[in-house]
Amino acid sequence: KIHVAVSGDKEKIVQIALENNINKENLKLLTPKEILYEGGRELSLKSDTIMEEQYYVYGKDGLEGVYSEARLAVNAAMEKVGLAVGDDGRYIFARGDRKTRTRIQGIEEEEITEERNSLSVCLDVILKNEKVMRNSSSLLENGQDAISILQENLAADVLNLTGCSLEAVLYYVSKDYPVLAKDPEGNSVLIIGYDEKNTIVFEPFYGKINIKGMNDSTEWFQQ
Repeated sequence: KIHVAVSGDKEKIVQIALENNINKENLKLLTPKEILYEGGRELSLKSDTIMEEQYYVYGKDGLEGVYSEARLAVNAAMEKVGLAVGDDGRYIFARGDRKTRTRIQGIEEEEITEERNSLSVCLDVILKNEKVMRNSSSLLENGQDAISILQENLAADVLNLTGCSLEAVLYYVSKDYPVLAKDPEGNSVLIIGYDEKNTIVFEPFYGKINIKGMNDSTEWFQQ
């Protein structure tokens, strides 16, 4: 039988009443080999280290290299006639996988002003085309750069393709992503289309969308 008694300290004590006296030599302490655990089996590891994204380049013979910068991966994929993917397996570049001709719709001509230089106009146009309204000029004045402004306001990946060829960046135009670049005079422009012979470039400095020959575009893109 089980009895509950109250001690002098007002604590409850559970007592087991037995019919016969206990032989202490016959007592056995049983230790179970298994226990029932109702918690989860997931192991959580916390780290203060921020892992940088890696980019993997694949060619016809398999993995060709791993890179810490997208532009390096794109250049390698161009050289190997392959593709580049991010950590999560998404394609960021595939050589040869682009349309013969295209033009991004919705890009309207805008001109620089005293308050907005060519870079801020290009950023505003990119964001506006994604239905995002921001004052890029103010953000630039407050110390942000073009990449951080786009990363904070767009759901798409924003890649730094500095040093990549015109042929490589046209892959992104083919996917309806305008490419921010600079002309030989240092003015910001947007590449928004192309065909077999020409590129279509929005130039805020002139407030116009102009057509440029592919050879001329390739030449100034390399400068």
